[in-house]
Amino acid sequence: MLELDAQLTKDGHVVVLHDYTLDRTTNGSGPIGEKTLKEVRTLDAGSWFGPEFAGEKIPTFEEVVEWAKGKIRLNVELKSGPYPYFQPELAEKVVAILKEYDIVGETLVISFDHPLVRQCKILAPELVCAINYTARVVDPVGLAKVSKADILNPTL
Repeated sequence: MLELDAQLTKDGHVVVLHDYTLDRTTNGSGPIGEKTLKEVRTLDAGSWFGPEFAGEKIPTFEEVVEWAKGKIRLNVELKSGPYPYFQPELAEKVVAILKEYDIVGETLVISFDHPLVRQCKILAPELVCAINYTARVVDPVGLAKVSKADILNPTL
């Protein structure tokens, strides 16, 4: 299973990037939520890892799904950035792409943003979802029920 982080660009495209900002893993800077897909595609996302990866681009979620279909299952973490980058439409866009490629049944969706998990379950009840939570949560089972999550995923 391939674990990846999905988040939205300023113009609403789903891209695969772990950090909320571009600073650590690209030659760009600032929050991904402040950049358009066109701006993001000009960045080098490989050089930080090694010179042989220079010129690698941040992939769109759809590009990764297209590559992964039939090869490997996906564990997609929905990252809805901190205010003002919170983008509730992330769930709708991710589920739509999973449905388009017919891999809803081969995918796990997880998030610390529990309303996004609930939205995924509303859009695709058969989609297996997990809520991420920290040890500070008082009632993780209650939180999972409200979110309609199938799995609890504690982060300590």
